[in-house]
Amino acid sequence: MVLAFDREFLNRIRCTPVEIKELCTSIRILISFAEKAKKGGLFVIEAELENVDLGNLHLNRFFKKCFELVFDGIDAKNTYFILRNRILLNAYSGKELLHRILIAEGALGIQAGNSPRLIREKLISYLPDSFWDSQESISCSELL
Repeated sequence: MVLAFDREFLNRIRCTPVEIKELCTSIRILISFAEKAKKGGLFVIEAELENVDLGNLHLNRFFKKCFELVFDGIDAKNTYFILRNRILLNAYSGKELLHRILIAEGALGIQAGNSPRLIREKLISYLPDSFWDSQESISCSELL
């Protein structure tokens, strides 16, 4: 399942290139999790979950909650609705909102067994072309 949003919501996720650059760490972690899950199964990344630190207590909790749902065997439809509600029912905007969307998309992709390449493409599709033209994109260039 893919998170779906209307135009107003998409306007709320706009970020500066500097803010987007900060999201690259989470994208790297999610791609790494996808690669490890593809090779060794979900239990391989479950052990690493406690070591994830995104530099924000609330984001760390959200990240862990996403993957707890996946590890607990909650079906994809219910995982989608739980994560969607956690995102929509809060007043997040900008980087805080986009960060949660990326984490949820990554977790849902891993749960669905998507390839690491597909997950990477889905996640970077949220980053606008203007970001890739900025100086800040240099530290994220390996994601392309």
